[in-house]
Amino acid sequence: MGGAGNIKHFLRMAEELGVKASAVYDGDKGAEKEEATRLFPNSMIEILPVSDMRDKTIGNVEKQGLFDKSGNIKPQHEEYLFNLITRIRTHLNS
Repeated sequence: MGGAGNIKHFLRMAEELGVKASAVYDGDKGAEKEEATRLFPNSMIEILPVSDMRDKTIGNVEKQGLFDKSGNIKPQHEEYLFNLITRIRTHLNS
């Protein structure tokens, strides 16, 4: 998406096209998630239980993700991710 700030643009485009949409925000983007939820009530909008999709270092800050730096899902997040994908598929197919 190129950053949390861009998600709203894609949600707006989906809304204008009449396409169901879903978005997942990093865990440290609560304010952005709440705004998108308010603006796009027909979209499924979630927030991760961790600060990022994948582990990374930004400056001096270590961000923990669902995936490690090699792109492998962390075992403790497998069930969460499976359930998230299932909920997204259900939303998009409803």
